[in-house]
Amino acid sequence: MKMKTPKWVHLVIAFGLFAVIIASSNALFSPADSYLISCGSSQNVTFQGQIYSPDSGHPSLKFSGSAKSVVATPNSIAPFPVYQFAQIFTSTASYEFGIKKKGPHWIRLYFFPIPNSGHDLKATTLTVVTENFVLLNNFTFRNYTGSFMSREFAVNVDSNSLTLSFIPSNNSVAFVNAIEVVSIPDNLIPDHALALPSTTVSGILDRALETVYRLNMGGPLLTAQNDTIGRSWQNDRRYLHVNSSAANASVNPSTVKYPATVTPEIAPNWVYATAEKMGDANVADSNFNITWVLNVDRDFTYLVRVHLCDIISTA
Repeated sequence: MKMKTPKWVHLVIAFGLFAVIIASSNALFSPADSYLISCGSSQNVTFQGQIYSPDSGHPSLKFSGSAKSVVATPNSIAPFPVYQFAQIFTSTASYEFGIKKKGPHWIRLYFFPIPNSGHDLKATTLTVVTENFVLLNNFTFRNYTGSFMSREFAVNVDSNSLTLSFIPSNNSVAFVNAIEVVSIPDNLIPDHALALPSTTVSGILDRALETVYRLNMGGPLLTAQNDTIGRSWQNDRRYLHVNSSAANASVNPSTVKYPATVTPEIAPNWVYATAEKMGDANVADSNFNITWVLNVDRDFTYLVRVHLCDIISTA
């Protein structure tokens, strides 16, 4: 049975609903569980300011199955350092992560079909599952337009371990370049949300969420180097329905402060320091919408989070 994973869409919109709040912020979040794993490597790998450790010999990580380690040669063919190494599995293989604190965790998976690995990794068909959810189902790079891929999921872990299994299909192999399993701050993901038009959805934490879009409106690309919990935020321009309908607005990120009950884990100050405001759409009626077009799979449900901060109004 195919298990459907509710998708998670971040629409980061900053416009005139809330004032910038001047107050002190709380201490930065320190995750109880933080696995940054470079699969198949024999040395640490640095990517976006984070250090990924080899999967072999990790004290809290158990591997079951057989694997072949490969490395991109020369290293320059890998798009980023995190994709330089990989483990290839000819049969089902699993990583078991020891969990110190139960609750929601990020699962981030990195894939790059390294050439000259002894297998045609672009043609492989693979499935990735946890104990309760199917994260990827029969994925193949043959049906993917990019040359490399990362996927981010949020999964609630209610036991002392989390097992990720990689399953090859159609007499193929499976592979993975890197894995992250990291605790998510408490209360970052709500267990209840408003469902349009006027109902409430409960039990969100009992589902698996996949991040589909996380957009920084009017601002630059943000990576783990700019986000205290390792998220990436895309610029929104490519998704605008009419480019001229929106104009960028920005303030110095240092002027964005958080109230005592909120930390930068909700979103970095760079997110709140930029916005899209109504631009010159060359229309007679100045009361128009700013519209973003996001392609989605209609077979899934979506959680939309909106971040708001008024950096445009003048006191």
